[in-house]
Amino acid sequence: MEMELNLLVFNAGSSSLKCVLFRYDKQLRQIWKGKIHWHEDFRDAYLESAHQNQKITIASMGDAVEKVLEILKDHQIDQIAHRIVHGGSYIEEVIIDENVRSELEKVSILAPLHNGPQLEVIDHLTKHFPKTKQYAFFDTTFHTTIPLESSAYAIEKKWRDQGIKKYGFHGINYQYCTEIAQELLKEHQRLLIFHLGAGSSLCAVRDGRSIETTMGFTPLDGLVMNTRSGQIDPGVLLYMLKEKWISVEELDHMLNFQSGLLGLSGFSGDLKEILKQESEDCEFAYQVFLHRIQILSGAMIASLQGVDALVFTGGIGENSLEVRSKICEKLAFLGVKIDGEKNQQHSENPRIISSSDSKVSVCVIPAQEELSIAMQVLDKTNK
Repeated sequence: MEMELNLLVFNAGSSSLKCVLFRYDKQLRQIWKGKIHWHEDFRDAYLESAHQNQKITIASMGDAVEKVLEILKDHQIDQIAHRIVHGGSYIEEVIIDENVRSELEKVSILAPLHNGPQLEVIDHLTKHFPKTKQYAFFDTTFHTTIPLESSAYAIEKKWRDQGIKKYGFHGINYQYCTEIAQELLKEHQRLLIFHLGAGSSLCAVRDGRSIETTMGFTPLDGLVMNTRSGQIDPGVLLYMLKEKWISVEELDHMLNFQSGLLGLSGFSGDLKEILKQESEDCEFAYQVFLHRIQILSGAMIASLQGVDALVFTGGIGENSLEVRSKICEKLAFLGVKIDGEKNQQHSENPRIISSSDSKVSVCVIPAQEELSIAMQVLDKTNK
């Protein structure tokens, strides 16, 4: 491509907005990267970028988008791309139009922490750039290779025909990690990837394809997360509703916003803060978090019929050397050994942290969802 093209990539969540401006000429370059994050009701909002970390005042997602556009006002925006968590029936990226937007709104109830905020960003940008092409990339796309026997729930066909199945999430990052791991590790084809952050999941990858994952129909299933419950017996929820302890709306809020590490500890959903405490409740929350990872790792490894490499990614996976160490200790029966010195090193680059005599390779790959999206847009544009 000879012409210069600017691409703006957005990654919105319930309490943050990440944005990266890329430029294509003869190569892909990052021009600006920033993140706005806040507490409930947009309190204590901060804008972070390479050259600033300042407190800002916002009252909506639209305000957050405006802050980004103000910073980038001197840059032409040629294309826009979005990370969308739940793609519903879409199995590959699409150009956003009214029909696509309508379909995404229908599945917002399945990913309330993400799809709703992402649609707010799309709507705001459509007003500013009505003629600019906007792409939607889905976290669910990578998991379309999961076998039917894994994605199916044991319910009547009439419900399965309505799209009730396991979709899986974090797929954009899983695809990126898979590609980087294959470059880093060469011969290893059975990967167990740990995406550990505010939302956490595991993915079993064989020969570059997702064959199993811990999240399901929604991003609520699987591991213990910051404020999401993860795996729970549905009978518990039915019991709570039948006994009228809680309404459907209250139950939805509890499972998404008041459970997980926050619910277990009664203190915080932030694992970094929990690890600083010495209370029994915080220690208990941490142990439940680790145990759930351990038992669901076993399921992933069984689906792979063994494992060649463990990959850590996401905010916790990349930055918590203690969590990586504890998980590898729990999987030591597989011959997993990490190099203590390598594990303590921090780097923005992918790296191997396993010891030379480990039977399973262990590596850390920083999440690069925005870069992954940009690379895919570039590939589409060049075709």
